[in-house]
Amino acid sequence: MIVRRSAMALACLFSITGLAYADNTTTMSDANAGGQSQAVSSADQAQAQAQLDQLKQTLKNLETQITNDKTQSSAPATRSLGQLSGIYHKGRQLVQSDSANYFEMMPSTTFEQALLQGKPDFQNGALVMGGYLEEDMQDWSQNGVVTSPTTAGKSSQLALTSLNVDAMSDVNDWVQIFTSLKMISDTTSHAAPTSQFNKAFVTVGNLDKTPFYLTMGKVYIPFGVFGGNGPWSVELNRAYFRANETPQFIVGFFQDGLSSSFSVFKDSARDTAPNFAYNINYAYTINSDWSYAVGASYMNDIIGASQTAIGGAYTSDDIDHGHGINPAIDLNAQVSYLIYTLSGEYNQTLKDNYAGSGAAPGAPAGTNIGKTKAWYVSGSATPVLLQKPTTFMVTYSGAAGIDGIPVGLSNDLSNGPTASYGLKQAWILGVSRPVIKNIIVGVEYNRATTYRNRVANAGTVDLSVYF
Repeated sequence: MIVRRSAMALACLFSITGLAYADNTTTMSDANAGGQSQAVSSADQAQAQAQLDQLKQTLKNLETQITNDKTQSSAPATRSLGQLSGIYHKGRQLVQSDSANYFEMMPSTTFEQALLQGKPDFQNGALVMGGYLEEDMQDWSQNGVVTSPTTAGKSSQLALTSLNVDAMSDVNDWVQIFTSLKMISDTTSHAAPTSQFNKAFVTVGNLDKTPFYLTMGKVYIPFGVFGGNGPWSVELNRAYFRANETPQFIVGFFQDGLSSSFSVFKDSARDTAPNFAYNINYAYTINSDWSYAVGASYMNDIIGASQTAIGGAYTSDDIDHGHGINPAIDLNAQVSYLIYTLSGEYNQTLKDNYAGSGAAPGAPAGTNIGKTKAWYVSGSATPVLLQKPTTFMVTYSGAAGIDGIPVGLSNDLSNGPTASYGLKQAWILGVSRPVIKNIIVGVEYNRATTYRNRVANAGTVDLSVYF
C-alpha cells in the first residue's frame, strides 16, 4: 500500500513537471511567433534552475522511499511477543493487557484463541520462542489447616517454582502449532524436579478469512476465566473448578469481540464417556475510558474432570460418585475505567454432592452436602508510580457445599501444602511492579479459613521473569 502511494505521488509529480515545461515552451513559441526576441534575465534563469534542482531532489527522495518500502514489505516480521497487546482485529483489541503480553501472560482458558488472534504479527515458518521463570520466597503459618504433607504450625521456603519454555510457529496462513515444556517442582518435599509438555496443540484457522477455527491437542479446557489471582496465590474458584491442561478437540469462533468455543475431551484418569464444555464471552471497548466483558460457560460433568479439585475429590471418594454426572456452570464479568478494574465470577455444580467414604468430609458417608459453589470479587488499580505501572489488588473469594474437599493452600494445585478439609473463604492482597524490562516483583498476603474456622496466613515475595 505504501509502495502504491509513493508510485502515485511520483506519477503526479511527473505530470506537474510536464505542465511546467509545456507552459514554458508555449510562452517562448508565442514570443517567437510574434517576432519578438527577448532576452531572459539572469535572475529568471537562476529562479528556473533552482526550481529544476528542487524537482530533481524531490524525485530522488521519492525513488529512495519506493526502494525502502519494497525492502520493508519483503523483510521478515521482527515484532516481539511484547507487542501482541497492540494487535487489533476488526476494531477490537485482541489481547487484553496493560503491558507487554507474552505467551505466559495470555488468558489460560482461551489461550489457543488469543494465540490465533496474534497470528498476523508473525512470519510464516518462523520459530518464535518464549517462556517464564518464577522464584518465590514464602512464609506461612496455620492452626490445624494443613495435615498433609506436614502438620507444622509454621514453615518458610525459597524455591524456583516455575520454569516454562514455549515455542510457536505459523506453518502457513492457516496452521499454527504451539508447545510448552514445564518444569514441575515440589516445593515441600524438595524432590528432584520433573518436566512435561503441559501444552501441545495445533490450530487450523485464519481470522482474516473466517471467524471459525479448530484446535486439537493439550490445552486448558475453555471453561471460566478465573481471574482475581495475586502474584502467587489463587482465588477459590480457580482452586476448585479450573482443570489443568487436557487433551481435547475445540471448535472455536471469534468476531467483533464475540467469542465462543465448544470442546470435547476425555479424562484419562477416569473411565468415563467423552465430556464436553461450552464457553461464550463478549468484550467491548465503549471509549478510551470504559470497557467491559461478560461471559458464561457450561461443563457437562465436573466429575469427568479429575484434575479439578472437585473432580479429584470424586476420584478419591471424598465425594460419592454413585449419583451420575454433575454438570457445572460459570458466570463472569469485568468492567474497567481508566486505571481501575472490577471483576467477579461465580461457579456452581447443578446437582447436589454427597459425602463419600473418604476420611476428609465432616459428615458421614452418604450425607447430602449440597451443590458445590465458589465465587470471588476482585478490584485493582494500576497507577504509574516513579514512571512505572504499579498494580494494587484485593480479592475476596468464598465457597459453599465444599466441606471436606482438599485444596492447595496458597500454592499451585500440583504442589505444596494442602488444606485437607477444604477452604470456605480467602483474602488476597497484592502489589506488583516491573523492576526492569520483563521482570516483575510482587508482594502479597493471603488469609484462608476452613469450615472449622481454622486460619492459615501466608506472605509471599514473587519474582517473575517473562521472555
